[in-house]
Amino acid sequence: MYRARPRSPLSSSSAASDVYKRQPPQELRRRCQDQLVMIEEQEVEIQLLHNQKEEVMEELVSARELLEDKRVHYDRLLETLESEKTINEGRLHEKERTTSRLEAALI
Repeated sequence: MYRARPRSPLSSSSAASDVYKRQPPQELRRRCQDQLVMIEEQEVEIQLLHNQKEEVMEELVSARELLEDKRVHYDRLLETLESEKTINEGRLHEKERTTSRLEAALI
């Protein structure tokens, strides 16, 4: 299959670069200034996003610490309740034995 040669030359002085060469220096300067303004605005946005990310990370660390504190408190509370349950079960068992002895003595 026959392939035609490209019409535009593959050198650095292509039609697109010729357009820039034909523009007056003031137009080029204005375009550069516009692009610089756009880049500066993007840098400000990036800095704001970075600051927001840092704030979120700090909040996440605080939330994790709070959660860990609550877990430790919950574990201690659970241990206390289990200990009290064991004590109360022992007391109940002792009362039941005492009641059984008294009932046997009354009979």
